[in-house]
Amino acid sequence: MAANPPPSPVPLTPMVQQARGAAPGALKDPLTSDTRLSPGSYAAARRAAGAVLRAIEEVLSCRARNAICVVRPPGHHAGVRGLTPGSVSCGFCVFNSAMVGAAHALRALRRDTPPSPSSHPQLAAVGEASEAAGWAATERAHFSPPPPLHPPLPPPQLPPPPMSGCVSRVALVDFDVHHGDGSEEIVRRLSASLPPSALFFASIHLYDPGDTAFTPFYPGSGAADAMPQNIINVPLPPMWRSGKLAPPKPGRGRGGLVSPRQCGCGRAEWREAFAQRVLPALRAFAPELLLLSSGFDGGCGDIGNSKLDAKECYHQGLDLTPADFAWATTQLLGVAAVCCPGKVVSILEGGYGGYVLNKEAKSGLGISRSNLAENVAAHLSALCGVDCHAD
Repeated sequence: MAANPPPSPVPLTPMVQQARGAAPGALKDPLTSDTRLSPGSYAAARRAAGAVLRAIEEVLSCRARNAICVVRPPGHHAGVRGLTPGSVSCGFCVFNSAMVGAAHALRALRRDTPPSPSSHPQLAAVGEASEAAGWAATERAHFSPPPPLHPPLPPPQLPPPPMSGCVSRVALVDFDVHHGDGSEEIVRRLSASLPPSALFFASIHLYDPGDTAFTPFYPGSGAADAMPQNIINVPLPPMWRSGKLAPPKPGRGRGGLVSPRQCGCGRAEWREAFAQRVLPALRAFAPELLLLSSGFDGGCGDIGNSKLDAKECYHQGLDLTPADFAWATTQLLGVAAVCCPGKVVSILEGGYGGYVLNKEAKSGLGISRSNLAENVAAHLSALCGVDCHAD
């Protein structure tokens, strides 16, 4: 891997773009480009995408039943050229590893990459036979009476050769709390070069266009389906729109801290939508490979689903627990067992931890990742067939 790769359209900050030779007119707006990189970010992003490719090949070759790729940076906000049109941020994403994996698994179907005859034994044999027939015809022309005239037979039409690690139907289910806008954009682009039944995308996420009390919830997309491209969007209103918010409590730092509700209403609505919208559509599509954009920022207390209101009070938008992530994983595995059978690759997306009081911090707050770890562990346990998280 080159230490300083050539300029590319990945979602880099304007400073990195300029250092790599981008023209001044092609630089992004520094006010909306928040995906900052360190010297090791490019290598980490490439390894994340490479890990997904390796996991897919292991699963499709039956060397592994399923796989989980615990990688960072995340990827589902990175579109065809990084920042998606109309978006204000790449959401810490560099390469869309899940969609790189989907395109890799479907590469045999791409109309812009036809198979070469040498890659198919039958086509190669046909070529050799045609060459031998040509030499025989030349000999007959010189040493034998000319044969009767008849139209030449067309060459046999053989199916494209099977490619290792390839399938014809791939589904991607995204349960990150944010809409996978980059994944949807890539699905729309890939659909132009794939059969209509090759790719499926479903995203269940919070959606809030905003008002005078709250700014829009990022990325502000995913409000409607796109049936011609097999795109299912399941937007859910956040808990701060339910009218049952906990009262603000005094806190240190910016504004106040609001404890997330523990009544389970957010969880129940999320499960109901998952069962009624995501699972039936996925089962009807019947994938040969199921990819998961597994975001855990919908967990109770995670800062990824939090929001400040106009008075700078802190609110939670969703309250999923380890049991919810285990349940969703088990449901997805049930569909995969019928369709693929059990070929699932999970890719880590969001999930950051929750605020805790920390007297040593300047703001008075710190980040605890214990809940994030429990949510990921529940997902992993379900992938392994171990049910240890009861409701």
